[in-house]
Parts: sequence; structure tokens; C-alpha cells
Amino acid sequence: MAILETRQLSKHFGGLAAVSELDMEVREGEILSVIGPNGAGKTTLFNVVTGYMPPTAGKVFFGGEDITGLSPNRIAERGLVRTFQETVLFARFPVIAHILTGLFMDSTTTLWETLLNTPWWFQSFRRKRAESLQKAAEILEFLGLKGSELMLATNLPHGHQRLLGVGIALAANPKLLLMDEPVTGMNVEEANFAMSLMRGIRERGITVVLVEHDMRTVMDISDRIVVLNYGRKIAEGTPSEIRANQEVIDAYLGVEEDVA
Repeated sequence: MAILETRQLSKHFGGLAAVSELDMEVREGEILSVIGPNGAGKTTLFNVVTGYMPPTAGKVFFGGEDITGLSPNRIAERGLVRTFQETVLFARFPVIAHILTGLFMDSTTTLWETLLNTPWWFQSFRRKRAESLQKAAEILEFLGLKGSELMLATNLPHGHQRLLGVGIALAANPKLLLMDEPVTGMNVEEANFAMSLMRGIRERGITVVLVEHDMRTVMDISDRIVVLNYGRKIAEGTPSEIRANQEVIDAYLGVEEDVA
């Protein structure tokens, strides 16, 4: 069953087609990787799907609902959440505060309840605060960051900062998580942990779409792979099928092997 579909999706910047007439589906419960050379349109695809950029043409469907043109927060409320290439953190805030920001969509307190500051509101606030702290602690433990709750985010190692970005996204309770180059800058040990984490996310019932240049990660973690080149889909299949596809080798994999 498809949880996400794009139909003839295009995004143009002047005469440049960053994404061109893309038909793609993400199946519920899978880990799908989107790969391609630099400039292939991978991050632009994420931006359009999550509402950060409007499409030039085409449609995006999530859970069977047309979400084309919705704002990022409305899309996130439906359970479609993303991470970013660059992890932007509040450097002087403690780690747990970052996870709490991702839990804001669970808040049901109205403006009038806050302004009136009734006893019911105060009791409700304390209860919800305790629940949020418990959820945040569980997420940090899942990420392997237990014990760093009160550490300033700026003092975390780079790999842990990347994981914290994933934690903020998980706090928003996604059904589908789009991860943009999650292992960038990680050493081998950190990348291996990130791969086990992605499998753990899937085991929690969250579908994962991954944009990544690290081919070891892509081939090890993916159920299926979609390959983009100049904004167009040139191949789709299992890792073994993609590894043997000559067009993919010419456009991307062969270049990577030559560089290596």
C-alpha cells in the first residue's frame, strides 16, 4: 500500500528542471532510498513533497489525500516529517529542549485556557509537561543519547548532533520520515549505528525515505532504490537490481567507484 505518491511532479527554476514529471510511490513500512549525482533533484524533491517549495506541476498524495500546496506545518501534522542536510540546533539550549520543541504538535491547550490560567489549566499543564519530558527521555534513550539531556547542543559531537536532528523529527510522531543525508560527516562506527537506528525506526511502524550519497549505507539499508538524474527517474528496483543497472553505473555508481 502506497503511503506517499507523486504524480507527474515537476519543479522548475527558470529554464532548469530540478524535478521533471516524476512518478514515484513509497510503500508503507519500507525503507526507500533516493540516490543520484549532485544536482539530480533529490533535496528539491524533499522540499516540494514537504511543502517548503510549491511544485511547478503535478500532485503529491499522502495517505491517499492530496497535500499539494499545503504548508510544511500542515503536512507535518498529517505525519509527513523530514530532516535536513544541515542540522540547525539551538546552540545554547540543552539537548532535551530540542526534543521538546518537536512535541509541540501534541499540545491541545487553547489560547483562552492559557490566558485565564485556571486551576484546571495549571493541573493539565503539569500533567502534559511530565508526559512530554517522559517522551523526550524515551526518544533520547532510543537515539543512544541518554545522559546528555542537560548538555548544551553545541557541545555534542557532530554525529550526535545529526542524531539529535533525527530525534526532533521523531518527536513530531511521524508516519513517514524523510531523511536527507543522515550519515553525512559520520565516521564508520557512527554510520553503522545510524543504520541500525533506521531499522529501529521502521520497526516502530514508521516508513523511511532516505537521500544519501554513502553507497554502503544505501545498499545495506534499502528495500528499494529510486535513482534520479537531471530531475528524472532513470531506474527503480532492489539494491541488487540497481547495482547491476548499466544506466545507473554510467550516471552515478561508476563515477563514485572511479573516485574511490
